[in-house]
Amino acid sequence: MKTLFVLSELNPSGLTSAIANKACENSEVYILNITIGPEVAFSSEFGYLNFRVADLSLKSLKLIFIQIVKTILRFKPKLLYSSGRIASMISMPAGFFCGVENRIFTRHHSIENHVNGYWREVFFDKLVCKFSTKVVAVSRIVERILLEEGVPNNKIEVIENGINIEKFSNLRKFSKVVQNQEDIVVVGMLARNVRWKGIEYGIAAFKLFLLDFPKAILIIAGAPNKDELDLGKYLSDVNPNNYKLIVQNIDSLDFFKQIDIFMHLPISIESEAFGLVYLEALASGVPSVFTKSGVMVELENISGFHFVNYCDALDTYDALRKIVSSDRDVCSISSLLKFKIDVMTESYLQLFDNALNPNRIEN
Repeated sequence: MKTLFVLSELNPSGLTSAIANKACENSEVYILNITIGPEVAFSSEFGYLNFRVADLSLKSLKLIFIQIVKTILRFKPKLLYSSGRIASMISMPAGFFCGVENRIFTRHHSIENHVNGYWREVFFDKLVCKFSTKVVAVSRIVERILLEEGVPNNKIEVIENGINIEKFSNLRKFSKVVQNQEDIVVVGMLARNVRWKGIEYGIAAFKLFLLDFPKAILIIAGAPNKDELDLGKYLSDVNPNNYKLIVQNIDSLDFFKQIDIFMHLPISIESEAFGLVYLEALASGVPSVFTKSGVMVELENISGFHFVNYCDALDTYDALRKIVSSDRDVCSISSLLKFKIDVMTESYLQLFDNALNPNRIEN
């Protein structure tokens, strides 16, 4: 059986790479990766093809569509899987018109297109689902949104994202965060600079925290976005020695090595589609302050964090104070095992196998 992966917007977590590598063990897999950059390049190696376009103009989108169609006609896959918005938006219609029997993609985002009034993107979200045979929702939140968008229940498969739990759990420490107000406490936020991440409320809480711990440092790391906040405006009255901005993608493991407390504060229950960073923080043992969104809606009876109200800097500040005044209360690794990356990859392989062998009778 032949399977074609069409990917775009690959992220450092490597989730799609893990799925593809595992799928190679059971079938012939070909990978087409779409990248956007200043130059057009085309290279092929061992079943992997990288197709780069200069931008996301209509001309570039046409080139991507043509390349996907050519790849489908040459490789003749029985199953087409895509991950990433650009890849999914173009490959699902291409697969439909080329007669690929099984067309599956993963929906990684939540309601941001609705909230921001991007009605063209909402239209394409719905269109991609129409052309697919299965849609993978990365959380129950995304499943609910898909149902509200009119996707039939029998077309949706929930497969939660996974992380390398062992890698992050090696960071665990059990000492107190601080001993006195003269200690340097490093507070971190790791998020794309978009409005729904609640970064400004973390900054406001940190300003209050600075009154108690004047040597504290805030690290905000994450790539910019078209809806980005002017973080300089929110930090204008903070001493530059007390904060650091990393305006790019950063390896999350390296990030958690640098901080003592973590904040992740999406502004609503549906803001996060999943929120890998929640799990990474819990696995690393870094005491955290969270609002409830994405995967955190599904987690019960776990420790290692404080929930706070949405868009509430004072409540967030109170949680920071509670953390520094007590021993670390870490989340048990056993409560996170369902999110191991191996569990996720096996779920995808089972989904692919069921699609390719619908009439198989299980022994």
